[in-house]
Amino acid sequence: MLPGSNHIAREHDDPDDPDSDDDFQISYVNPEEDSDHDEGETAPKEACIRRFVEDLMTNDTDGIRTMLKNDFGQILDKYPDLPCQSELDGRTVLHRIVDDFPRMAGKKDSNKNLNLKQTIIFAVMTITSRHPELLAKPANNGITPLYRVIVSCCAKGDEDPMRSHLMRQMIFKCKRVKTDAAASTAGDARMDDGTGGQDSIRSEDKTPHPLTEALKVKCTSVIDNMNRSENVLHLAMRHHWVFASQMKALVRLASNASEETIVEKDGNGFSPLHYAVNYEWSSQEQLTIVKHLIQNGESAALIERRQGVLDLTTKDGLSAYRYHMLTRERAQKQPSQHPNNTAAWKAPGIRRAMTGGLKDVENAAVQREQMPDSRDEREEWSEELQILLKVECLRTRKHEVANRLLYGDNLQDIQTWFDYQGAAKEVDEQAFQSTFENVTFESVLKYVAFPPVRIRKTKSRNSSRRPVVRRGRSDMEFFFNWLREKKGVKRILKVIVEDSVDEPHSDEAIEKALNGFGVLSLDWSKPDLDPEALYKASPGLTDVVLHWTGNNAILRAWGEPKGLRRLLQLRKIEILVDQTKTLESRERLNTNLRDLGARLKEQCPDYLKEWAQKNGNPKTKDTPATGSSKAAVTMGPPPRPYAAVEDPTLLYHPVECHYDLDAYFPRWSDSSIPPSGHNGDRNNILTPPHIWLGAVDDFAERISNVWERIIRDSRSASQATNADSAQTTPANTSAPRGNALSNTRAPEDVIVALIDDGVDTMAEQLSGRMLPGRTFGFEGDRNLPWYASETGHGTVMATMISRVCPMAKIYPIRLNMGAKLTAGAGAMINVDSAAQAIRAAVDRKATIISISWTVGIPKSDTLGNAIQYALDNDVLLFCSSRDSGHGTGIDYYPAGFRRDAVIKIGAAEPSGSPYDWAGPIENLDFIFPGVEVVQRHTFRGPTAGASKEIREMEPKTGSSVATALGAGLAALVIYCARINQMYAEGEKLSDADVAKLRRSAFMIQAIRNFGMSTSDVTKNKFVEVWRKLDDRTQRLAQVRADSNEARKIVAQLARDLIPVV
Repeated sequence: MLPGSNHIAREHDDPDDPDSDDDFQISYVNPEEDSDHDEGETAPKEACIRRFVEDLMTNDTDGIRTMLKNDFGQILDKYPDLPCQSELDGRTVLHRIVDDFPRMAGKKDSNKNLNLKQTIIFAVMTITSRHPELLAKPANNGITPLYRVIVSCCAKGDEDPMRSHLMRQMIFKCKRVKTDAAASTAGDARMDDGTGGQDSIRSEDKTPHPLTEALKVKCTSVIDNMNRSENVLHLAMRHHWVFASQMKALVRLASNASEETIVEKDGNGFSPLHYAVNYEWSSQEQLTIVKHLIQNGESAALIERRQGVLDLTTKDGLSAYRYHMLTRERAQKQPSQHPNNTAAWKAPGIRRAMTGGLKDVENAAVQREQMPDSRDEREEWSEELQILLKVECLRTRKHEVANRLLYGDNLQDIQTWFDYQGAAKEVDEQAFQSTFENVTFESVLKYVAFPPVRIRKTKSRNSSRRPVVRRGRSDMEFFFNWLREKKGVKRILKVIVEDSVDEPHSDEAIEKALNGFGVLSLDWSKPDLDPEALYKASPGLTDVVLHWTGNNAILRAWGEPKGLRRLLQLRKIEILVDQTKTLESRERLNTNLRDLGARLKEQCPDYLKEWAQKNGNPKTKDTPATGSSKAAVTMGPPPRPYAAVEDPTLLYHPVECHYDLDAYFPRWSDSSIPPSGHNGDRNNILTPPHIWLGAVDDFAERISNVWERIIRDSRSASQATNADSAQTTPANTSAPRGNALSNTRAPEDVIVALIDDGVDTMAEQLSGRMLPGRTFGFEGDRNLPWYASETGHGTVMATMISRVCPMAKIYPIRLNMGAKLTAGAGAMINVDSAAQAIRAAVDRKATIISISWTVGIPKSDTLGNAIQYALDNDVLLFCSSRDSGHGTGIDYYPAGFRRDAVIKIGAAEPSGSPYDWAGPIENLDFIFPGVEVVQRHTFRGPTAGASKEIREMEPKTGSSVATALGAGLAALVIYCARINQMYAEGEKLSDADVAKLRRSAFMIQAIRNFGMSTSDVTKNKFVEVWRKLDDRTQRLAQVRADSNEARKIVAQLARDLIPVV
């Protein structure tokens, strides 16, 4: 019992004792009262409330019931202060009834007590329906009647179906008071049938609903030995099991909750939605409740301020979605202890279901409700709930905000979009799938966008199926099938496809591509799209961009009731006019478009309304191809296809039509899509050779082969160890196998984060060397893909890193570098995005970060703090000089931040002398080749394409090139060190020795140990790598790559570069 509530003066007789007195008397003692105090004089309201309760219980039960049925006015005449609060403790009559209900309920199996129970319930119903404002009145202890009645049902071990029934009637009878004189008192107080019908609310009534007001009152209580500060909605969602047999009551609470109530946090930092999404009660009812909370707690104003209910996080930083996933993970770790029945879903002691009147309550008939009856079913509803939350997060929020709510720091780099802009215009089917093989996609994507792109299909040797002959293209079928079948994508909220002018996709291809994704927004640039194709492809569309060639017959088809308005969720269309295809005048086009807009707003004819009324106003009937037991949820799973509209009045919903005859949508001709194969050969490039690059190229090829065999042997040894451990044979049967590692743990990769303008991950020389990346570059409402490079600069940088260290794994992070600008000094870098990119690289466990761009020293500390974050986590930063001449100091970031910790790189000529524009050489740590560097050396692979490969590349110049080479060299040093730890003879490098390489001072010294130029021009900044590499390359060429000798050669190199401390 809550503090401040009434205490019963004596224990009631045992209801099961045949000798107990049925004519029991109850006295009430309030702890705040003096028993000798004359309440009638000083506390008339308290006296009136008490007198009513005593009459109801003992003195005049039949008389009270008669007055309640016939005329509530008689009750108020006799008890004028009944709708008031007590002067002593602030309690209302509803407080008193709920607090003392265990006494009032009396004994069971007695006609007299049954009559008493009926009268109590009837009294609560009548008072609530006539004075619903009482539910929001807190007593002096801060507790409202609605909060108290729910708490009374939460007591484990003392469950009483009567209290649950009382709670339900209090909730359903809390409605706006009818002012119509025809409304009868008896009608107001009829027993609720559980249907949860809506209040008869006049549209002009702007006053808050009384249940809404009752829900938002913040109460303070002690429950389960914990101090609680929360509103009624928190309590109800946290103790949802109380409503197990009457979920409609909980749905009613959720549907009437205000925005203020839903976004309020309790003392533990939880919103009502957090409690509502708990995995333990995943069910259809939960899905409905969550939908109401999202609809009422996600206004545009709140979302703009990042204060919507989905934005709210607990003290541990968990959004509602992440809290659901946490409770799901915890539940799945527990052994299954739930039998396949409803009782398992409820709290201990709750075993009876109330479906109607008091007799049903008394009999406690056990009925099965629509609750999850197994783990499998619960998991199915959990998946639906996840889709609901994901859709709303991605639909209403920007990319990074949605990612934070769904994944926190998103260390797994889960992709919530796919944008192929800037990528290859023609791609091999297998090459495409291989490139994105390790990329993880969310099951719900914010948007998917494709430029005109052709697929070169891989011919199957075993395929005997004859190709389908059709004139329209079908390339998009491959991409969307790949997302559907290979990547597990279930929903796509927005689709953008720039179709070809001369050979667009067929309607059939569009339908097959989009089918089942539940697309909400579509911009497919095929001209004059058939509305039937749109309906079959995505019946749940809310907005569409249509491309029109000027044919009025198309507008007529779009404007028909069974045209675009057959899409029942459609609210807006935008028409882009291709004036190069139109035959009509501008005036005629404008007239036709204006007429379309008028037709899309036509109201339903009266004869159809009359027909619908005569035929019972049927609704839309879903007729999916495959049956489903679950109800469709608008914001969750995709709408069912091929819905048969039985009510023609539904086709007359208004659709906004926007157009601008000056708008001219750009079109792609097939001539812009390159044919299969390579472009014509370019002229051979005559570039002075870099001795530095030659030495690195030769050694990189040798060590790459050595490392590949180490990885292969490591995996073999691991498999053999696992197999041996599973056998029962003696331990001496597992003898060492050849060159397998004694330590079967696979060596860790060195991750080089490349922060640039993206990387063409399908470039052949980068195959197998790229990790799934991340973007912090945005253009309007679209993301700039990390797997495409706007200028090609990022691809060059990735190639240079991989050129020096083929074993390194490159983690591409894209920034918006500015339109058509290089990623060097001319780039326009957003400082906040750059800081986010650096932090993302650190969180992704990058060993090295390569930054080939510069910015002026920013006013805020955002970028500096991010750089310090990287340094604090022992991440090496290789940063480029500005390339602005010798007269410039280091007045730029990142190189200008912590000059003692950031490794600063400039460009060198083929001769080793510094590049004229590299800046003051004394401010640099190293200069590496950066003038007329061929992007890709001879491709390491089949020799057939090697000559073409080199001829297609232009030489590159700049300190950005040198920075990438330097980052690659650092990665090479670390790989050599790790090979030393595994295979060196004699003294090996320790873990501490290798760990120190992640600090700039130790890495700088290791690189200097290759040998430095002593020329006055280079000022001891140019690294002559051939001093250490040429000899090792020759020795590696004389031994097998999988031999221990080869590994010892590399191990010794590491020992020469890295002194043991």
